[in-house]
Amino acid sequence: MAADGLSALVVAFAALLEQQSGAAIAVVTPRDSHAMASEEARLEICSKLGIEPCSLDQGAFQFSANSEGQAFVHEIAFPDGRVRNGCVVVLPDAADRRAGTDWMEAQYGIADRGAQRALRSFDDPDLQRVNALSQVASCARTEAVDDQVEAARELAFVALASELHAASPGFMMKKEGASGLGGAIGSEAADLGASVGRRILVEHWKGELARQIEGRQNCRATVISSQEPVMGLSGGGRPSKELLGCLSDPAEWGVPRGTLVEVDDALLSSIAAEGDEDDLLERFSREASGLPSQADLQPLRDLVFVSTPFPGFSSIEDGLLYSWQVSGQIVGLR
Repeated sequence: MAADGLSALVVAFAALLEQQSGAAIAVVTPRDSHAMASEEARLEICSKLGIEPCSLDQGAFQFSANSEGQAFVHEIAFPDGRVRNGCVVVLPDAADRRAGTDWMEAQYGIADRGAQRALRSFDDPDLQRVNALSQVASCARTEAVDDQVEAARELAFVALASELHAASPGFMMKKEGASGLGGAIGSEAADLGASVGRRILVEHWKGELARQIEGRQNCRATVISSQEPVMGLSGGGRPSKELLGCLSDPAEWGVPRGTLVEVDDALLSSIAAEGDEDDLLERFSREASGLPSQADLQPLRDLVFVSTPFPGFSSIEDGLLYSWQVSGQIVGLR
C-alpha cells in the first residue's frame, strides 16, 4: 500500500474517531523538523478543543524520530470538570520494513517469541496498516474502560478494518485458510474481527460471481447467503460443470441453457484455488478430469476478486465506522 494510501486511511479514521470519542487528534507525517511538527500538532489540538489562546504545555507534545510511528494521548482537563483526550499520531515510515512491530509488541504485551515472529512475517502493507490503525485507535482510550477491554477492541477493529481495506482473497487460497493478526498474536478478539470482515468479503464476491454467470446469458444464478463468520475457506475443490458450462459453452459441458446455479461458499472457493503448480496441474488437468487449468480460471478470478477497499460500503468512512462499531460489540462495548 502506497504511503499516500496509508495516510489517507489514517486521516479518515482519525476524523471518524474524533466524532465517535470526542478526542482531538492530530496526524503528523514524518519530517525533518520534529520541533515544527510538534508545535503544529499542539496548535491543532488546541483549535479542535476550543482552547484559545493555546495554553497546552509545549513539552508534552515533543517527540523524536521513530520510524515505526507513535501515538501520544494526553488527558486534558477543563475548568468545568470535563476531560477530553488530545492525541498526536505520528505516521510510521513507509520505507521501514519492520515499522510497527516494536510498538505493537509493547502496546499489546506480545512477549511470546513465536507471536513476535509471526507478526514480523506480515507483508509490508499489512504490517503498516495494522500498526497505524492501532495507534489511531488508542486515541480513544479512557479511564472509564478497562485497558484490556480497550486493547481487545482495538485489535478487533484493526483486524476487521484491515480485511475490508485490503479486500484480498488470500485467506481463501490456502487449504488451511489464513490465520491473520489474531492467529499471529493469539487474540480472540482479532480473530472474531477478521472473521466478520471475511464474511462480508465472501458475500460480496459471491454476488460478483453470480453477476458473471448471469452476464453470459446462458444460465441463472442465485446467491446462497450466510452470516457465519469466516476464518478460512478450504481453497481448492473443483468448479462444478454447471459453472463451467454457464461461463462458456453449455452444450460442451452438457448443461441445459437456463440452468440455475447456486453460488455458495464452496463454489466461490473452487475458483480461488492456489498452491503448488504440480498439485494444481494434477487437480485441474484437462486430460485427467476435463476441468480447466489454473490459467483458464484466472480471467474469472480477475473479474470476481477485485480488490477495492471496503467493497459493498458507500465509502471508506462508512466501512471504518462499521468496523469501529462492530469491534465494540465484539468486546461488549456499545
